[in-house]
Amino acid sequence: MFRLSLLTAVFVCLLGAQLRGDDPSALLIATSHQRTASSLPPLPHGSRVVVLIQESEDDYATVNARALMARDATHIVFDRADQSPLIQMFRERLTRRGAMPVELRERWTQPLGLETSIADASTQSTFANFFTGPKQ
Repeated sequence: MFRLSLLTAVFVCLLGAQLRGDDPSALLIATSHQRTASSLPPLPHGSRVVVLIQESEDDYATVNARALMARDATHIVFDRADQSPLIQMFRERLTRRGAMPVELRERWTQPLGLETSIADASTQSTFANFFTGPKQ
């Protein structure tokens, strides 16, 4: 009986996202600051953005609570020019949980028709390609 209940608990934990009805293709983006979030390109429908530091007075506990909401983030977007030790710590933590770190190189300017090209393309590779910069 114990083995059956243990097996059931493991099964429920593994299928948690499907049982909650989460869209596995939806992006969860963690950004370091509000300015970084406002620089993002248009995201596919259903994507969510969590801003870790919303105000300069935010303390560790507040940022930690926001990072907990973003613990399953697919990407963490940051601006290397504006990196505090607090953001570096949370970036490392989210990266270890599987988030892809994306460095924001410059403010995004939207070309015409980008919304449809994002919707048609693979979300993870396309989103990361927005920030890779010129190929050398």
